[in-house]
Amino acid sequence: MPKEVPERSAERIYDAFAGEYRDYSENKRPYIDAVDREIVNYIKGPIGEVLDFGAGDGVRGARLFEQLEASTLIQVDISDAMVTRCQSLGVASRCMNVSGTEWDEFKTKVDLALCLWNVLGHIPTTSQRVETLKLLHTRMKKDALIAIDVNNRHYEGYGYWSSIGRRAIDAIAPNYSRGDIIFDWEINGVKYPSSGHFFTAAEMKDLLGQAGFLIEKMVAVDYQNGAVSEQLTKGQLLTIAKA
Repeated sequence: MPKEVPERSAERIYDAFAGEYRDYSENKRPYIDAVDREIVNYIKGPIGEVLDFGAGDGVRGARLFEQLEASTLIQVDISDAMVTRCQSLGVASRCMNVSGTEWDEFKTKVDLALCLWNVLGHIPTTSQRVETLKLLHTRMKKDALIAIDVNNRHYEGYGYWSSIGRRAIDAIAPNYSRGDIIFDWEINGVKYPSSGHFFTAAEMKDLLGQAGFLIEKMVAVDYQNGAVSEQLTKGQLLTIAKA
């Protein structure tokens, strides 16, 4: 039987998951690569400072940094183990834990913020998600861009009829808490109580708008094969917005 960890903690989960993160990411390369292509093709570098918020092991952000021909990369994560892996790459000029004083005191304004692979969905509440987006907005230059992708509650890949039913109820009686999920994540024989959030397109427009962003592009990216569609039920939601 897997051992259980009693508290629900993103820090502990990603510290534990750090050693498996690279293999897991490689298994999702069609999706990740498609999102990255959309970002690179839209921004068409070169660009100045890039903030990789929720950087994981840093490999993806470092790759995007090079593709965008950016001048500076800053990587931030909630997990000390992930921050250490970012540092070991030697690409970012600064690597910080979002819970630390270094991030609190960080005042550099960036040209591009990356918030990728449902990082926003690991933030527990709607109000905290808005506050996080507002904080990112304060770290960005005027007209800087944010690229953010999230799990889509209306994605047909989770079931065609489920998607139709969810769209119907969300249109009649919107309630963002329907996107909240609680589950156990087993890592190396230990069960970690976990939580996450699945978003709708309307919700993303609302949250980004509350934080002061203006959406420039929103597309769906299929989680299995990376196919990109203007139909927002065809995949996870990728949004590029201006500060």
